[in-house]
Amino acid sequence: MYNGTMFIRWMADIGAEDRRSVGGKAAMLGEVAKLGLQTPLGFVVTVESYKQCLLESKGTGLLGSASGRPSLSSSQLVANAVRNGLARLVAQASWPAVAVRSSGVAEDSPRASFAGQFASFLNVRGYDEVASRVEQCWAALCDPGLLQYARRMHIPSSSMEMAVLIQRMIPAEVSGVLFTADPIGGDSRRFVIEAGWGLGNSIVSGAQTPDVYTLTVDGATIGVESEVIDKMGVMSVCATNSSGIRTLPIASDRQHARTLTPRQLHKLARFGQILTRHFGIPQDIEWAWYKGQCYILQTRPITIPSRR
Repeated sequence: MYNGTMFIRWMADIGAEDRRSVGGKAAMLGEVAKLGLQTPLGFVVTVESYKQCLLESKGTGLLGSASGRPSLSSSQLVANAVRNGLARLVAQASWPAVAVRSSGVAEDSPRASFAGQFASFLNVRGYDEVASRVEQCWAALCDPGLLQYARRMHIPSSSMEMAVLIQRMIPAEVSGVLFTADPIGGDSRRFVIEAGWGLGNSIVSGAQTPDVYTLTVDGATIGVESEVIDKMGVMSVCATNSSGIRTLPIASDRQHARTLTPRQLHKLARFGQILTRHFGIPQDIEWAWYKGQCYILQTRPITIPSRR
């Protein structure tokens, strides 16, 4: 039987050394927090939680089998830990909604990103729905496409384990990605920022074509090389007073407006330099801007060769 304190881990207490327990996404964000950069408050439902629920449900744990999909309610110890963690998070954040995101042990490494392979759920409210989303994240381990990707990348089954990250939902005004090397040519002196109004999933889904800013970065010198300001018709926002995401039209006066100011571009570039220096490799960074604060939502290595 696992010690109950292992079932959830708070973001402030984790780092790269905890990858086997909290997964790649959470471990990387723990490092972000240690660097003093802003990332949403949250905790991790650990790999040990998955194993404990599997044990108490008498599942086999075989990848690709129905018995590899335990319920959170299989273990009262784990369910209580998650329930108490959620109550504490909502109280600390003074905000009722959370994001529930998979954090696989093999995820976000230089070897494999698993981008788009794992589940994420935005603007989730209440314990029952959070529990359901955690179980859906666990179920991804049985997805045939994910298992095929793991085999292609020569990732052993022992590394195919899942933690789940639960963080305060940031209702972004502007969000996007920052590449700290040109994602096409690999030039680490050229940062590329894609940005759109609202939540980032509208860019990922293709509903919104983002603005693209290309910056030249040389030590303390940061300059804007080019800007492509695209027309945006719709954006994703958090539903009010309920779970889920809504798609809304963008006001006509904002459709052609630039999403980021020069100061915001400069700040993002500085954050990118800090993270690249810390991890020693160019980064693919997801970020969100809300009420004057920039939150780092994810950082992972860019899986392209550097051509400096």
